[in-house]
Amino acid sequence: MMGGHHAISGTAGALALAGTTGVSLGVIDAGSGMSLASFAAMVTGAALLPDADHHNATIAHSLPKLGPLPSPSEIICRMIGKISGGHRHGTHSIIGIAAFVALAMLLGQLRYGGLAIGAAIMGFVLTSFALKALKLSGPFSVLPWGLSLAVAGFVMKEFDTDPFMLPLAVGLGCAIHIVGDMATTDMCPILYPLNPKAPKGFEHIPVLGSCWDDKGSFGFPILGNAGSIREWILCLVFTGYVVLAATTEAGLFDPGAWATLPHFDEIKTGLTDPLG
Repeated sequence: MMGGHHAISGTAGALALAGTTGVSLGVIDAGSGMSLASFAAMVTGAALLPDADHHNATIAHSLPKLGPLPSPSEIICRMIGKISGGHRHGTHSIIGIAAFVALAMLLGQLRYGGLAIGAAIMGFVLTSFALKALKLSGPFSVLPWGLSLAVAGFVMKEFDTDPFMLPLAVGLGCAIHIVGDMATTDMCPILYPLNPKAPKGFEHIPVLGSCWDDKGSFGFPILGNAGSIREWILCLVFTGYVVLAATTEAGLFDPGAWATLPHFDEIKTGLTDPLG
């Protein structure tokens, strides 16, 4: 799945699971208003985190260089790539999700008063990833730094200081990323470092044969290749949902109001018999 699509699916997932209105499930208590917005921003960035395993990946260049030194995002991606075994290995597995969650748990402990310091640090990095994936970094080197610092400050003030909320947001974002990749023909080595190959002849089994390849990757490639028309359609649906959920959370739209509108027969009766 393409980077921008990972990001919007992360936003949609966060609002669907943690939203407080009738268009959301509300199974995660992330608060409302600014607190929910900061949670959604964190999940959006974390939905790109598994791709931070290659120093030449798009998000590795999300923060510009400072003089002759490599950019901070490139350094981070190099480190993650070496630890995870290279591109599309450990970070796209169950153990990868666990590692990111463990890191988030450590950062979640960094608090000062009502300020979520650890969440702000991770928010800064994840925001720079999201801006790059959504092509919002702009042509000026100061822009990704400025926007990432602004979001980090917002997260530090508004993010729930419960130390378990940060790992929850990061774990959710990573899981959404992996599910998205598993829905494409690339699939994911979710059992890494174990890479069990499909048994001989397994590929000939209808439907199931396409869900396990000879490299030890698993999935359900209903979207076809990454960047397919099906993927674009799905992400347009996600985008529409994000707009609906965000406007509903902000009180700009009330889906329940449609249920109170008079039916056509009532309107017709009112026009033909205005005295009732």
